[in-house]
Amino acid sequence: MKMKNIILFFYSFLVVIAISACDEITGPYTEDVNVTEGGRKILLEDFTGHECGNCPNGGLEAAKLDSIYKGRVIVVATHCSFFADTNKSGKFSYNFKTPVGDELDQFFSIETAGLPKGMVNRQAKDGDYSIYSNRLLNYTEWASSVAMELNKEAAVNLNLSKNYDTLNRSLSLDVEVEYLTKGNINQQLVVYLVEDSVINWQKWYGHIPEDIPNFAHRHVLRKSLNGTWGDRLSGSIKSVGQVISKSFNTTISSKYNQKHCYIVAFVQNNLTKEILQVEEIKLIE
Repeated sequence: MKMKNIILFFYSFLVVIAISACDEITGPYTEDVNVTEGGRKILLEDFTGHECGNCPNGGLEAAKLDSIYKGRVIVVATHCSFFADTNKSGKFSYNFKTPVGDELDQFFSIETAGLPKGMVNRQAKDGDYSIYSNRLLNYTEWASSVAMELNKEAAVNLNLSKNYDTLNRSLSLDVEVEYLTKGNINQQLVVYLVEDSVINWQKWYGHIPEDIPNFAHRHVLRKSLNGTWGDRLSGSIKSVGQVISKSFNTTISSKYNQKHCYIVAFVQNNLTKEILQVEEIKLIE
């Protein structure tokens, strides 16, 4: 078996083990959680780095939650901090970093908090939204936060439709935001390009070898189509039933495997940074 396939198999095997080990699941996951079709979805942001030896543990937790809440938890892995620095040669010279990731790192003080860390719908864990760093959670806290968020009612629905030309790699994307509750003027739409299963080096403490040459990096943030904080949906109060449409056009870099790429769009309150709803769509179905 080729080394690439060995690492992919090994990583998948660990995910299965993590899901199967009942004593490792600290739920609640499905009991008393609103997982009805068309309800609230969760953006789980996994802040990671290829030289962070503990970060694969966060990736395993994200994969576990993605599997348990299939289609309801949408994961984006953002490589940031000195653990993702690329001003070097050798094993870890590949550039996973993005301008968006760098800005989020600075804004939420991620490097100061240390990796791995994550955010669940960018909710403040103590309810104080004046301190942005208090959105950051250890990966052991993600499950309970996801369960709480899934119990909340959806404020908006998102509908994504696209036209993608595989030959010239051009994407036309339409996003419809339908308001289920009254909306304020601070709400903005953010659109990311994400690539799954990027094969490259990763440090993993306790693994043999510790430096893994063919690690499958999941849910990798590649770029934003409209900046770190996105576009304001409108400058007025939104009424229940109102629909706002936005269109985007971009070209997908040949550096990315288009078969593994997808779009993640979410609506956030740009004042508090709370995320109201998130949706995803593959480039190639």
